[in-house]
Amino acid sequence: MPKKLILFLQYLHGVLVFTAIFAGLSQIFALFQPDQTAVFLRMFIIFLPFFATSFAARHVRSIFTFLLISLISMVPVFFVALTIIEKVVFLLISMIIMIIRIVGRVREDSYDALMNPFLGILALFVILYIVGVLSKNDLNSTVNYYLVFGYTILIIIYKNVTQLEGYLEYNSSVENIPTRQIRKNNRLIISVFLAMVIAAMIFLPMTGASQLIVYLWYGLRAVLRFIGSLFSGGSETTDIPPETETAPAEEMTPGMMDVTETPAWLTALYDSLSLALGVVVGLLILVALVTAIYKLIKKFYRPSFDNNDEAVFLDPLGGSDSMDRMGRRERPLWLSFDPNAVIRKQYRKMIRKGKKLIDRSAYTPTELEEYAEIPESEHRTRLHGLYEKARYSQEGCTKEDVQSLKG
Repeated sequence: MPKKLILFLQYLHGVLVFTAIFAGLSQIFALFQPDQTAVFLRMFIIFLPFFATSFAARHVRSIFTFLLISLISMVPVFFVALTIIEKVVFLLISMIIMIIRIVGRVREDSYDALMNPFLGILALFVILYIVGVLSKNDLNSTVNYYLVFGYTILIIIYKNVTQLEGYLEYNSSVENIPTRQIRKNNRLIISVFLAMVIAAMIFLPMTGASQLIVYLWYGLRAVLRFIGSLFSGGSETTDIPPETETAPAEEMTPGMMDVTETPAWLTALYDSLSLALGVVVGLLILVALVTAIYKLIKKFYRPSFDNNDEAVFLDPLGGSDSMDRMGRRERPLWLSFDPNAVIRKQYRKMIRKGKKLIDRSAYTPTELEEYAEIPESEHRTRLHGLYEKARYSQEGCTKEDVQSLKG
């Protein structure tokens, strides 16, 4: 039960946050649409991608399946929105939700930002409530008023339950711990706090707190105007000198040669260099984009089993380590010219001569050579030993090892 309760509160956190955002956005829509309540209610269709993306991020292995589920869940959002502005805003919020899910999945967090309740969120509800009161928008102020207390109740229950479960799990090996009595006392404490919050929610409007906010705002504006008057009282205007008549070009540039037409060969050279530069920049952007997508797919991938092992993509000829022996990030083989890289490239070249494609990554060097059908020879034996030295030894290969391979 506590785990299901914690999961429910995490989802409720996101629902309350977006409900507050919907109320604030509906106030903006009210500037050019008459029915603010209808816009506010239509925004609730966004909860469809909210829940769909959460389910996909937690249970789907492929990023393509995740994107497909996310985009399908956005189709009703597009049709429920009536105006073009609504369609753009609704879909933009849905895309932001999808991106947050992807970021949480890539970072391998148990739960993303939309399912992580914390006390600071109360500031969002308070700010939106104050905005609603000062602008005399009943829907925004009323919704966020109740959200302040609703989220306070959520935080009390969530923090209490999570800390209690953590304490009981940490002391699970302790004998004779009164688990049942602890839970009973904890429920009693929560009940007292909830009663205090509900009482405050009911009786606070009777104190005229909303009018106090308005009076404080008027007072703040008066103070700001007074401070502004102190700084603007002694300002003086400076005379702007009259504009001088612009002299003709012949008088302004005496002795200069007339501008002649650019030679055709220089124009062609400029166009060629611009085209070459554009192609290079385009290729670099394309490579960066493809690399980013590839890394995103690797990060997003989740194995079908759930344990503490680290899932990595292995290259049978390159290895999985991204750090060299000195703790620095290892450069790709084609950019590295140290003895270890030279030996490994020679070994890769030998294997590629036998087999262009390697069907799996679990081969040892000996099994890989047999799979590639490399014939027994002195060169194979020497390269095999140097490759293992370059890959697995602490000291690595030297220039003398490279020379011995060439000899």
